[in-house]
Amino acid sequence: LNSALLISPDYRPIINTKGLVLWSLGGVQESLRDFEAAKQSYSEALAAYNSDLLIAPDNDTILYSKGNLLGSLGDLQVKLNEFESAKQFYSEALATYNSALLIAPDNNGILNNKGSVFHSLGDLQVKLNEFESAKQFYLEAIAAYNSALIIAPDSISALNNKGNALRSLGDLQEKLFERQEALKNWQEALQIFNQCLAIVPNNDHLRNRRDALQEYLDNLDEDTVSS
Repeated sequence: LNSALLISPDYRPIINTKGLVLWSLGGVQESLRDFEAAKQSYSEALAAYNSDLLIAPDNDTILYSKGNLLGSLGDLQVKLNEFESAKQFYSEALATYNSALLIAPDNNGILNNKGSVFHSLGDLQVKLNEFESAKQFYLEAIAAYNSALIIAPDSISALNNKGNALRSLGDLQEKLFERQEALKNWQEALQIFNQCLAIVPNNDHLRNRRDALQEYLDNLDEDTVSS
């Protein structure tokens, strides 16, 4: 690919393919726990997407890919306990998704992944004991998923992600002794997992998530009765 770019440095399909290959390489390196090599591959992939955007700055597909890659970089930084860098990558991912949404406001995939980055930021803030900030990020995630579901109401990905965000928000509220708010969000998450299973009844991962939450809520009811 580099040889091809020496001949045609502005040929976007090659630039885009280079970014995708480097991103995939980084994923393999990350799975092998070679985190520094993964960071380097992701950074080179990001440079390729930035080069592509210099040629086609209003290409929502490349912006979408860049946002996803920035999210992957944020996740990697969390694994490396480099939390400030993770926040920066997540913030850049959100800004990139917002740029893409100015061009393609009805792209439910972008909205869904934007929600996922907000969820990741919420999880990071919980890890850092910044609970009020975490709560706000979870709410932002849910709002993004709601926007995606207005466009594609039967999107299993957006529904599942919303359910997970509601579960995370409920868990945080329980930690903050906000039991009634937590119960409300857990119950809504349960309804969403059931809605997903009505669409894809053979999805074992969803069923396990639903069953675990149902068991948790049942145990809460038993504790309330026994007390």
